Amino acid sequence: MEPVDGLTRARPTDRLLDEALQDGVRIALLGAATDGANHRLRARLLQYDGGRLIGDARGELDLRTGECNVDETLREALGQVASPPHVLVIWGGAARQFLVRAATIAARASHRLLDLRRAVLALRPPLPARASGEALLAAMGVGGVANEESAMDDRVGELLWAVLREAQERGWSWNELFCRASRPRSWVASGAVSLRREDLERLPQRPAVYRLLDASRHVIYIGQTGNLRRRMAEHLRPTDSPTPKTLELARRVRAIEYREVGSVLEARLYEDRWIRRWRPLMNKVVEIRPDHSRHPRSLTPIAIVAASVNADCAEIFAWRPASGLWQLRLRVARPPSRRLRTLWEVITARRAAMPRASGMVNWGRIGAEIAHRMFEAHHRRWVWLRPDSFPTASAWLAAVLRAAEDAARAARESTEYRWVEEPALESAAGPG
Repeated sequence: MEPVDGLTRARPTDRLLDEALQDGVRIALLGAATDGANHRLRARLLQYDGGRLIGDARGELDLRTGECNVDETLREALGQVASPPHVLVIWGGAARQFLVRAATIAARASHRLLDLRRAVLALRPPLPARASGEALLAAMGVGGVANEESAMDDRVGELLWAVLREAQERGWSWNELFCRASRPRSWVASGAVSLRREDLERLPQRPAVYRLLDASRHVIYIGQTGNLRRRMAEHLRPTDSPTPKTLELARRVRAIEYREVGSVLEARLYEDRWIRRWRPLMNKVVEIRPDHSRHPRSLTPIAIVAASVNADCAEIFAWRPASGLWQLRLRVARPPSRRLRTLWEVITARRAAMPRASGMVNWGRIGAEIAHRMFEAHHRRWVWLRPDSFPTASAWLAAVLRAAEDAARAARESTEYRWVEEPALESAAGPG
C-alpha cells in the first residue's frame, strides 16, 4: 500500500464501496430517536445485503424501566453483522444507547462499528462537532424532506452510501474509515507520511498523548509525554545505543496523531484509556486490580489542581479510596460553582454517588489508581488540596478558585506544577 499526499491509497481489494456491494456482505444501519413525552426510545434498523435493502426492523426501549422490546428480525440482524466482513453502522448517540440494551456483550465486542456521524465529520472537517443532522445531510449532498414520525429518516440510508462512495474516491480503506471515524475531533494529526525535520520542529513543546501509525494507518504505538517535540525526536532520531524497540518504531512509523493536554497526569490517563481501546502491538497493557491497589487505608480525599490546555482554565482531578477519579474543567472567569459543590460532596462522602449529566469526566477506579501513584511519586510538583479539610462547601470553593487562578496564569514548565506558598492556601493543602 503506497502512501500518497498524506493518505494511504487503497489496493483494489481494499475498495470499501465495491466490497459493500458484493453479494453476501451485510451492512446494518441502526438509528434511534427519543420520545421524551412517553419516556421511550424508538429504534429502526435497515439491513443491506450487497447494497440492496433486505430488511426494516423496529424496536423500543423504556427509559424508566430499561425494558427493551425488540423485533426478532432486528435481533437477528444485529447477530448477522457481528463478524467481518459485515459492518454495523450507528446514527446518533441514542442508537448507541439502544445497542447496549439490544445486543449481548459478546456481539457488541465482535461488531465492526462505524459511527456515521463521525464519518461525515471526518469527510467534512469544517463542520462543527455538534452540527445538526440536517447540516450533515446537506454537507454530503443528500436532499429531500425529513420524516418526523420515523425513528430514523430514510435519507440516512442515502447518507451512508454517499459516505462510502466519497471515502472510496479518496482512496480510503475500511480500516482508515474506521480509524478516522473513531478519533475525537480534538485530535490534531500531523498529516505527514514521511516525518522530516520540519515536521518535528512544528510539534508543540507541551504535554500530549500521541499515536504512531504505520504506512497502512494502523496504530503501532501509543504514548504520553510532557514535551511532545522532544519525545518525537527520541522516537524518530534515536541516538546513544537505541533499544531494538526504538529502532523498530523509527523504521515503521509514517504518521503522528496527537492531542495536547494540560498536564502529564491528564496525558497518562488518556494513554491508559487509548491503549486499552486500540491494543497496539508495541504497547503493554498494565492491569491494575483493586486488590493490588497502592492506596493506603488511611488515605484522605485528594484534589489536584493542574493547568489546562484551554486558556484561562484549570483542571481539577479529585478522588478518594475505593472510588473513581473525577475531572472537572474550571473556567476562572466563570467558575462552575454548582459542579464544584457536587464534586466536594461526592469526594467527601456527603453524597452517595455522582449524579448523571454532572459535566465531569469519570476516569474510574483505574484512573484513581494512576492519579494516586503519580501523586505519591511527585506530590511536591502538584498544587493539591484535601477536600475533607474544609468545613463548608464555601471554604472549598474559595480555596479551589485561588489555586485555579494560579494554575491558569503561572508560566511553569509544562511537566511540572509546583506549590505556590500563599498564606490563604497553606491551611487547605498538604505539605509541599
